Amino acid sequence: RPQIEVTFDINVDGLLSVTAKENESGKEQSVTIQGSSNLSENEIDNMLEEAEKYASIDKEQKEKSDLVLTATSYCQTIEEKIDTDELSDCTEDEKKEKIDTDE
Repeated sequence: RPQIEVTFDINVDGLLSVTAKENESGKEQSVTIQGSSNLSENEIDNMLEEAEKYASIDKEQKEKSDLVLTATSYCQTIEEKIDTDELSDCTEDEKKEKIDTDE
């Protein structure tokens, strides 16, 4: 079986160099890949400004999402507690009282 050693190097300019060497014969090949962008400096600057502009809206949406997840988790915990043996013999009023006191 041939064994091939592959090396990946990324430099500070974002160039990716890939080298493959077959160990038995020592034969080696390499390729350099440069990322390309069709965006001008002005377009990149506009995109960055837009990202900053919407950062507060994104933060607000994340906070709302986190709140919904917390509330959902709380509801699931309450549902699980209601279904446990601990509350199975209680009346509805006793269940409500027990749940309210455990918050």
